[in-house]
Amino acid sequence: MKKNLILILLIVASFNTLTLKAQNSDGTKSEEIIFKDVNEEITFKGGLKKWQNFLARNLDGNTPAKLNAPPGTYPVKVNFTIDQFGKVIDVSAESNHGYGMEKEVVRVIKKSPDWEPFVQNGENVKVRRKQLFVFVVNY
Repeated sequence: MKKNLILILLIVASFNTLTLKAQNSDGTKSEEIIFKDVNEEITFKGGLKKWQNFLARNLDGNTPAKLNAPPGTYPVKVNFTIDQFGKVIDVSAESNHGYGMEKEVVRVIKKSPDWEPFVQNGENVKVRRKQLFVFVVNY
């Protein structure tokens, strides 16, 4: 029986949080401040189309089929941070379907080229992002 796998990528733009480092009046650093519901979109260098192309070129959509995942739809949500320099850090998956899906998505996100640093009040800041991937396995 021939195995077929369809991979659907859903770009989720509304799951951003913003982290600011504040200073106390005496110049010492205080704790990081995390803002949720950031209104501006975080930008991948080259734009959304380039981000989609990067994901399509680098993600192995056959991973679950290679590891004998049963037919079904598997949403995989990954969290990652864009640091103040545009580097991707702190990548983790929220789901745990197995069959290599989360590991593959995390691998690709970690491999991401730089993003545009996010600027808040004239200062580059860290931003937390969530990205949704949906694997659909059909045999």
